Amino acid sequence: MSYAFDYEEPAPKMIKRLGSEHDLLESELEEVERLCKEGKVRIAISLLNAIQVPILRHAVEEEAKLMRLIMKETPSESQKSVEVMRRHRKISDFLRLDLPRLTGMKEKEAKRSIMEFVKLFREQRMEEEAVVFPQTLKAHKKASRQKQNT
Repeated sequence: MSYAFDYEEPAPKMIKRLGSEHDLLESELEEVERLCKEGKVRIAISLLNAIQVPILRHAVEEEAKLMRLIMKETPSESQKSVEVMRRHRKISDFLRLDLPRLTGMKEKEAKRSIMEFVKLFREQRMEEEAVVFPQTLKAHKKASRQKQNT
Protein backbone atom coordinates (compact mmCIF):
# COMPACT_ATOMS: atom_id res chain seq x y z
CA MET A 1 0.00 0.00 0.00
CA SER A 2 1.24 3.43 -0.90
CA TYR A 3 1.11 6.24 1.62
CA ALA A 4 1.55 9.09 -0.87
CA PHE A 5 -1.52 10.51 -2.55
CA ASP A 6 -1.12 10.97 -6.28
CA TYR A 7 -3.92 13.29 -7.29
CA GLU A 8 -2.96 12.87 -10.95
CA GLU A 9 -3.49 9.09 -10.89
CA PRO A 10 -6.16 8.23 -13.49
CA ALA A 11 -9.44 7.16 -11.90
CA PRO A 12 -9.58 3.71 -13.56
CA LYS A 13 -6.09 2.90 -12.29
CA MET A 14 -6.90 4.29 -8.85
CA ILE A 15 -10.09 2.21 -8.59
CA LYS A 16 -8.23 -0.92 -9.61
CA ARG A 17 -5.57 -0.26 -6.98
CA LEU A 18 -8.09 0.55 -4.25
CA GLY A 19 -9.99 -2.62 -5.14
CA SER A 20 -6.75 -4.58 -4.78
CA GLU A 21 -6.22 -2.95 -1.40
CA HIS A 22 -9.74 -4.05 -0.45
CA ASP A 23 -8.72 -7.61 -1.35
CA LEU A 24 -5.56 -7.36 0.74
CA LEU A 25 -7.41 -5.96 3.74
CA GLU A 26 -10.12 -8.59 3.34
CA SER A 27 -7.54 -11.37 3.52
CA GLU A 28 -6.19 -9.86 6.75
CA LEU A 29 -9.71 -9.64 8.17
CA GLU A 30 -10.39 -13.25 7.18
CA GLU A 31 -7.42 -14.14 9.35
CA VAL A 32 -8.80 -12.01 12.20
CA GLU A 33 -12.13 -13.77 11.84
CA ARG A 34 -10.48 -17.22 11.80
CA LEU A 35 -8.49 -16.41 14.93
CA CYS A 36 -11.64 -15.29 16.75
CA LYS A 37 -13.47 -18.46 15.78
CA GLU A 38 -10.56 -20.51 17.09
CA GLY A 39 -10.67 -18.64 20.41
CA LYS A 40 -7.45 -16.73 19.74
CA VAL A 41 -9.02 -13.35 20.38
CA ARG A 42 -5.86 -11.73 21.77
CA ILE A 43 -3.95 -12.63 18.61
CA ALA A 44 -6.83 -11.28 16.51
CA ILE A 45 -6.60 -8.01 18.46
CA SER A 46 -2.86 -7.85 17.76
CA LEU A 47 -3.49 -8.36 14.05
CA LEU A 48 -6.13 -5.62 14.04
CA ASN A 49 -3.65 -3.30 15.71
CA ALA A 50 -1.13 -4.14 12.99
CA ILE A 51 -3.53 -3.32 10.13
CA GLN A 52 -5.18 -0.33 11.77
CA VAL A 53 -3.04 2.30 10.00
CA PRO A 54 -3.41 0.81 6.50
CA ILE A 55 -7.19 0.63 6.95
CA LEU A 56 -7.43 4.24 8.10
CA ARG A 57 -5.05 5.44 5.40
CA HIS A 58 -7.10 3.62 2.77
CA ALA A 59 -10.31 5.26 4.01
CA VAL A 60 -8.73 8.72 4.01
CA GLU A 61 -7.48 8.23 0.47
CA GLU A 62 -10.91 7.13 -0.75
CA GLU A 63 -12.52 10.16 0.82
CA ALA A 64 -9.87 12.56 -0.43
CA LYS A 65 -9.46 11.33 -3.98
CA LEU A 66 -12.67 9.62 -4.99
CA MET A 67 -15.00 12.12 -3.37
CA ARG A 68 -12.97 15.03 -4.72
CA LEU A 69 -13.58 13.83 -8.27
CA ILE A 70 -17.23 12.95 -7.65
CA MET A 71 -18.01 16.30 -6.02
CA LYS A 72 -16.21 18.22 -8.76
CA GLU A 73 -17.72 16.45 -11.76
CA THR A 74 -21.06 14.97 -10.64
CA PRO A 75 -22.14 16.85 -7.50
CA SER A 76 -25.86 16.52 -8.22
CA GLU A 77 -25.48 12.73 -8.23
CA SER A 78 -23.17 12.45 -5.25
CA GLN A 79 -25.58 11.91 -2.35
CA LYS A 80 -25.38 8.10 -2.22
CA SER A 81 -21.58 8.16 -2.44
CA VAL A 82 -21.44 10.73 0.36
CA GLU A 83 -23.63 8.48 2.52
CA VAL A 84 -21.38 5.49 1.87
CA MET A 85 -18.25 7.46 2.72
CA ARG A 86 -19.77 8.77 5.95
CA ARG A 87 -19.73 5.19 7.20
CA HIS A 88 -15.96 5.37 7.32
CA ARG A 89 -16.59 7.15 10.60
CA LYS A 90 -17.83 3.90 12.19
CA ILE A 91 -14.71 2.09 10.99
CA SER A 92 -12.50 4.87 12.31
CA ASP A 93 -14.32 4.96 15.64
CA PHE A 94 -13.88 1.24 16.12
CA LEU A 95 -10.16 1.37 15.35
CA ARG A 96 -9.41 4.51 17.36
CA LEU A 97 -11.81 4.08 20.28
CA ASP A 98 -12.97 0.47 20.61
CA LEU A 99 -9.87 -1.46 19.57
CA PRO A 100 -7.73 -0.14 22.46
CA ARG A 101 -10.44 -1.26 24.90
CA LEU A 102 -10.77 -4.82 23.60
CA THR A 103 -7.93 -6.22 25.69
CA GLY A 104 -9.79 -5.19 28.85
CA MET A 105 -13.04 -6.87 27.80
CA LYS A 106 -14.19 -10.39 28.43
CA GLU A 107 -13.10 -12.57 25.53
CA LYS A 108 -16.66 -13.28 24.38
CA GLU A 109 -17.49 -9.57 24.33
CA ALA A 110 -14.26 -8.70 22.49
CA LYS A 111 -14.94 -11.44 19.93
CA ARG A 112 -18.44 -10.11 19.30
CA SER A 113 -17.08 -6.59 18.82
CA ILE A 114 -14.41 -7.79 16.41
CA MET A 115 -16.87 -9.84 14.38
CA GLU A 116 -19.19 -6.83 14.12
CA PHE A 117 -16.26 -4.76 12.85
CA VAL A 118 -15.38 -7.37 10.22
CA LYS A 119 -19.02 -7.37 9.07
CA LEU A 120 -19.04 -3.55 8.96
CA PHE A 121 -15.85 -3.51 6.87
CA ARG A 122 -17.30 -6.02 4.40
CA GLU A 123 -20.54 -4.10 4.04
CA GLN A 124 -18.59 -0.88 3.50
CA ARG A 125 -16.41 -2.53 0.89
CA MET A 126 -19.41 -3.87 -1.03
CA GLU A 127 -21.14 -0.47 -1.03
CA GLU A 128 -18.00 1.34 -2.14
CA GLU A 129 -17.50 -1.08 -5.01
CA ALA A 130 -21.19 -0.95 -5.98
CA VAL A 131 -21.79 2.80 -5.56
CA VAL A 132 -18.67 4.92 -5.11
CA PHE A 133 -16.35 3.22 -7.61
CA PRO A 134 -18.87 3.40 -10.50
CA GLN A 135 -19.72 7.01 -9.60
CA THR A 136 -16.02 7.85 -9.65
CA LEU A 137 -15.65 6.30 -13.11
CA LYS A 138 -18.67 8.26 -14.32
CA ALA A 139 -17.13 11.47 -12.96
CA HIS A 140 -13.81 10.59 -14.62
CA LYS A 141 -15.52 10.04 -17.99
CA LYS A 142 -17.29 13.38 -17.68
CA ALA A 143 -14.02 15.15 -16.87
CA SER A 144 -12.29 13.42 -19.80
CA ARG A 145 -15.04 14.50 -22.21
CA GLN A 146 -14.78 18.08 -20.96
CA LYS A 147 -11.00 18.07 -21.49
CA GLN A 148 -11.45 16.81 -25.05
CA ASN A 149 -13.98 19.54 -25.81
CA THR A 150 -11.67 22.33 -24.69
